[in-house]
Amino acid sequence: MKIYDEIIKKLNKSIECSYTQTLHIHMNNWPDNDGDSIVFVPDMAYELGAASMPSISIQMMTTDHSLVKDNEILLIGKDIGQIKEDTPYARIIQLLVDEDAILLDDTIYDSIKCIQHSKYHVHPYGFMTRISVNSYREQVRVSREAVRKGLNFSKIGAAYIKQYCIHKAVKAVRVIFITSLDYDYIELEKLARQSAAITEALDHALKEFRFNGSDFNFKELL
Repeated sequence: MKIYDEIIKKLNKSIECSYTQTLHIHMNNWPDNDGDSIVFVPDMAYELGAASMPSISIQMMTTDHSLVKDNEILLIGKDIGQIKEDTPYARIIQLLVDEDAILLDDTIYDSIKCIQHSKYHVHPYGFMTRISVNSYREQVRVSREAVRKGLNFSKIGAAYIKQYCIHKAVKAVRVIFITSLDYDYIELEKLARQSAAITEALDHALKEFRFNGSDFNFKELL
């Protein structure tokens, strides 16, 4: 899966120019609402990626171990407990996947789609994510109670890692959160648009492979 590699390289270079914190991975350390993570406005501490602010979500895969080496959580900007008002937000997922595991799967289409949809199955308590299916925007309402109880991006990142690693083809997950007011969100949005276009093309190719597998060389995409 090399089709996202150039975007990952550009993104990683951008991150290297910013003050980046590496967070501890707290596995199984925050309750999940099992799909019911509604945070009402009166209970909200603030919103990440509020309507008038940058709000970006990017998800990419690679088979290159030099790009994504291990499970990792990075933060550029303030952590959840340090934020006091609505702020820009970006969440980036970079996945190291096993090419052989995907190609050996009898249901390649379903396998990759399940990996892609993992982000919809993370529902941390007090962290209500609103994802725009047809774009790269992602907004989050954070509850005052969750902030008071110690919710942080380390715990949120761990929840994403746990969900993605359910899939046997996923070997490592890199989660990047950005809340910095000074980050170049305009350039990040450009990368998000490119990534979204690639994902759309990949979805089309996967459907072709599913229905015309004998006539379609899926390996050319990897």
